[in-house]
Amino acid sequence: MASTLYKKLIRDHIPALIQSQGSGIPSFFSLDERGFRVAVKKKLIEEAKEVFEARTKQGIIEELGDVLEVIDALIEAFDISLQEVKTSQQAKRETRGGFEKRLFLLSVETES
Repeated sequence: MASTLYKKLIRDHIPALIQSQGSGIPSFFSLDERGFRVAVKKKLIEEAKEVFEARTKQGIIEELGDVLEVIDALIEAFDISLQEVKTSQQAKRETRGGFEKRLFLLSVETES
């Protein structure tokens, strides 16, 4: 019998879906708080890559939905309120700006 190794955080219904689709027998366990915090941060990177790789508007919408799901999990895992995140976002927007001008930094010349 062959086995594919994933070693990543998955959504709650994935083991049942794997079995119901006849895709195999999943091996999984529940993470403790520390392990979950690490895994959900890694999951954000994984989902961000999938947004980057999406080629259609619908694909981007679906991947952004996954990113939002991970952000919700991070907020809960680290006992953060959405308002704290929004306040931080607004403060950075005020000091550093947003992305409205679509600026792309090429280089910074310094005196040597």
